[in-house]
Amino acid sequence: MKLTALFQRLLFLVAISGSALLHGVSARASSESELLCSPLEIEPYQKSFCVINVRDSQQEPTMAFELEEFLVTPQSSVPQADLKLSPLQRGVDVTTLAFDVSASEGTSITVNVMYISGNQSFPIRNSGVVVSVFNWPAVRIGPISCNVPSSGLVLRGTTTCGAALYDASNRPAAVHQSDVTFLEEKDLGFFKFISGMRKLVFNFTAASFPSMTAAYFTLLLGACEKNDRGRAG
Repeated sequence: MKLTALFQRLLFLVAISGSALLHGVSARASSESELLCSPLEIEPYQKSFCVINVRDSQQEPTMAFELEEFLVTPQSSVPQADLKLSPLQRGVDVTTLAFDVSASEGTSITVNVMYISGNQSFPIRNSGVVVSVFNWPAVRIGPISCNVPSSGLVLRGTTTCGAALYDASNRPAAVHQSDVTFLEEKDLGFFKFISGMRKLVFNFTAASFPSMTAAYFTLLLGACEKNDRGRAG
């Protein structure tokens, strides 16, 4: 009885080992691999870092692949933009590949990654991700809009405001916090910069003293050709 049980156990272990071995042999990279890039909004010459999570046909991580099995081809929406693509290399994680992309001016970079199998090629998952490149600094801002209620801000109340940013070619652009000077004509509150990619976003918080009739603020951008006004409430 003991010998029979031992024999059955050995057969079971052999079957498991054989199955694992077969899976290891067949678990090559496939078009189920996935592309991820970050950040997706950058400025000229800033890099977007991309990772290919290599997966087999069952979407399981695998390290059974060669660099030559993947082809990266970035495309620019602006023909004159100079694109830079770093060499594809294995990532820190042995089941990944890594590279980065950048552009010399404002454009949209479409990052295509193909998996090559023999004479055929297939796009991997998330191939075609778009990295937006915004010229810096912006030279013009659009109308400022705030989510302030029609009744106005209460004392110490805060509203979030935004305004589109444009370059000299009227394409989306970017600003840094140091590019922006906030001025409020009647000292009715203060500002806080939030972000400046494609759109300037900031908070305006009303002061703690009693409200006044007029509540306009003037916004200055160091790189802009003229000032823009927006209503705070």
